[in-house]
Amino acid sequence: MRKLKNIPKIRIIFWLVLLCLVIWLIIMDIVPSGKITYVDHFSGYSDFVTKLHPADRLLPIAKGEQKVIGDPVYFSLRTPRKFDQVNLTVKYKNEAENLPIVTIGVLVDKMLWRYLTQPLENRFLDELSKTWNVTKEGDVLLLQKEKHYESIDAFLENLPSRNKVALYNYDLKNYYYLPEYQPGAGQTLPASLRGEYQIYTYIKNEALNFDFSFLDLNQNKDADPVYVMLYDQHNKLLVKKELPDDGITTVTNQETALRNLVLSSPNLSEGVYKIEVKVNDDIITKTLKTTQSKLSFKNKIWLAEGVSNITLYTDSNSISAQTINPGSLQKIKINQDLLDVSKTYDRFTIINKEPSKNIKISLGDITITGNGVFSFNQAEMLNPAFKQVDENFSLGDTQYILAKYSLPATQTDGWQSRTVELDLSNAYREDDKNLFIISVPGLRHDDMISDYITLSEIKAEVSGQSLEEWIKSKL
Repeated sequence: MRKLKNIPKIRIIFWLVLLCLVIWLIIMDIVPSGKITYVDHFSGYSDFVTKLHPADRLLPIAKGEQKVIGDPVYFSLRTPRKFDQVNLTVKYKNEAENLPIVTIGVLVDKMLWRYLTQPLENRFLDELSKTWNVTKEGDVLLLQKEKHYESIDAFLENLPSRNKVALYNYDLKNYYYLPEYQPGAGQTLPASLRGEYQIYTYIKNEALNFDFSFLDLNQNKDADPVYVMLYDQHNKLLVKKELPDDGITTVTNQETALRNLVLSSPNLSEGVYKIEVKVNDDIITKTLKTTQSKLSFKNKIWLAEGVSNITLYTDSNSISAQTINPGSLQKIKINQDLLDVSKTYDRFTIINKEPSKNIKISLGDITITGNGVFSFNQAEMLNPAFKQVDENFSLGDTQYILAKYSLPATQTDGWQSRTVELDLSNAYREDDKNLFIISVPGLRHDDMISDYITLSEIKAEVSGQSLEEWIKSKL
């Protein structure tokens, strides 16, 4: 009889537990407060923070730690809804002297695989801050070899010469002029290009005019639109032109007929302008004609298949080459050095700190990248960017460094926790996930060097619109 009397109570308890579980699941799904935290301790499976990949750039997880042996690695964060911001805290140890930079970022453009990144560590800044004068205002640092400025505003209002200034993670809006510049007769690019690229050019008492011809390789089934954008030197978008996809949505491996797009703009004020050609790897820029006499490619240029015996010029200290085509393996001559591109898909890098370098390339279908600009003619080259405190930084004449960066807190046995804030409002999102990158420039899994960084925790604190704010916005 007692057992029968207890049955209703058991049912009540069961339904209460079930109700609490349903309420908890609803709360976890809608996150009414607009804030929630996910943590991966590298100790088991996580529903929200995926495992790092690819596997060949990692050692197996052991005792709640994972060593990263190759650059870059990726992970995804699955959230029940879209958020506006994430604060990522990474607990890690970096004991390698040859790895001064560690960054983390979120994918913002899948078409170009472009990430918005923020620094976790810059060892150059960490060390210089111990001996140089440091002025901190908010999240901005001014490092001075000898103190001449009392504030960051005073520095910005009266900048020293460009060769004395270096930047890190900071966009310094300073005009770049060529006092001796004279408009020229224009030019036609001597090589076809593949994929996306960015161009610097200079305008003075002339109209801007670029005439592109594109073809589609039709080697993938995705749409292949072409976007060409013109920006001023403060990165303000001035003109955007579009060439729609050719309409072929199957893999045919048949090139389409050439299609033209003209970018022109009269009455521009004197200065540097940036042109971005935003396409995927299925698009070839067959020809490029311009009336401008200055033409440099920012950070990257992919010479198309069929190009041969080309010379490039660069101011980049680091020069890398990579190809996916076995027929494009070659030895590239850079001044008096040789860069042996001996395997497909691998990236081969050489450091050369001479002021200018010429790069002799015998075969096309090869990508050349660096931390400067590339040009087909040394006289055409211009680089409006300030010197950057990147992995190949050398002090030289630098006396001032302006950076958006947080200096490290106290370390414990080499372990440190650093937090970065990333904007998710414009980040790429697919299948309820955002994709993140951890980059350690210079770290290679196949170079026979025992270097790595060790991770023990990734914490993601996401925030966005609360349920109350959402209701108010609807009302």
